[in-house]
Amino acid sequence: MSDLEERVAFVKDLKRFAVEELGVSQNPSFEKINLKTSWLYAIYVSLPDIIASPWEGHSGCKCYKADKKEWTARKRQFESYGWHIWPQRWEAEGIAECPITKAALKATKTRVAYLILHENTHIHCLINNIELPRDIEEPLADCVAYHGALLYYQRNNAMIYHIKQEFDQWAKQMKIINKYHSLINEAYSKNPKKVKSLLQAVQKELNMSKPANNAFFIAFGRYSLRQFDVFEALRDLHPKEYLQDKGLLYSRFGHLLPQKAE
Repeated sequence: MSDLEERVAFVKDLKRFAVEELGVSQNPSFEKINLKTSWLYAIYVSLPDIIASPWEGHSGCKCYKADKKEWTARKRQFESYGWHIWPQRWEAEGIAECPITKAALKATKTRVAYLILHENTHIHCLINNIELPRDIEEPLADCVAYHGALLYYQRNNAMIYHIKQEFDQWAKQMKIINKYHSLINEAYSKNPKKVKSLLQAVQKELNMSKPANNAFFIAFGRYSLRQFDVFEALRDLHPKEYLQDKGLLYSRFGHLLPQKAE
């Protein structure tokens, strides 16, 4: 078996594991290989004077699949409006027709495990009409990815070590992002001149290669703001139970969900 065949088989086995062992709904994602597609493209967008999407009721994330030309054009367009942007390249996306991309096949095994389990959680929610705010659904997908990967590698101590190490690093980053998200929002309302120094501080603390901006928090706040609340809500469950039924999820997340007006 060639290296490419081994990598494809690994992706498909993770998908099988997600469906058979974690209860993810069967779907056509990660079944077809598309070596012409290296990356999937997206842009996170924020207003310049507050961490908020320019589009009312919209997450602030625009996705362009494999259309790099459209992605590049939209980056210029959004910047011309004075908006903050945070362009992203993804190896995979939480849509049912997501192919196995060239970038996914080049990723590390811990990264691939995260991608397949995380994105299939989004697909499962979509297929089963499980409607959760993105700042809850994203950490839910992280829960499935983390605990699911530990189960998948339960007899491989080296891989378990790497998964835990990567997650611990991710958790530290999330705490830093949460801290500055709160400080910057407060600064915009009380002392806007302080925002620049806070953005410089988060860049330094996270050792980022480029300056942070409001759109950075649109991108990563989706994962971080409810991260630890969601993990706490699910701490005593097997990963398969996370996706068992809508009632169980809502009972665990009820205190985190926006309350409807009477």
